[in-house]
Amino acid sequence: MHLLSWISSMGLLFYFNAVACGDVDGRKIYENHCKKCHGEFGKPTERGRRLDAPDFTDKRWQWSRTDEQIIDAITNGKNKMPSWKGELTPEEIQAVARWVRVLGPKLRGKGTGARE
Repeated sequence: MHLLSWISSMGLLFYFNAVACGDVDGRKIYENHCKKCHGEFGKPTERGRRLDAPDFTDKRWQWSRTDEQIIDAITNGKNKMPSWKGELTPEEIQAVARWVRVLGPKLRGKGTGARE
């Protein structure tokens, strides 16, 4: 049962990537440039933990950052993270930022105005 749920979740991630990122594949760029520290699904790898990489699946982290802050961190680097300005186009950076949001927790309690 858990395997079926996991497979379904992965399918939704790929669907949301296509919808959220448009023509630019944010998931693929993330996998090529970010996964080695930030992990395939947003939880930092051992290397990432040593570098204090954030956990993108943490709702407090997600809710404490604006989209602009995430884009700025990818563009200009932050703390031990390098700048991707010279490597990625602005559209690719935006697609990666949207993918980072997809990795975050899903909204619950719709209609309350609160994110849980």
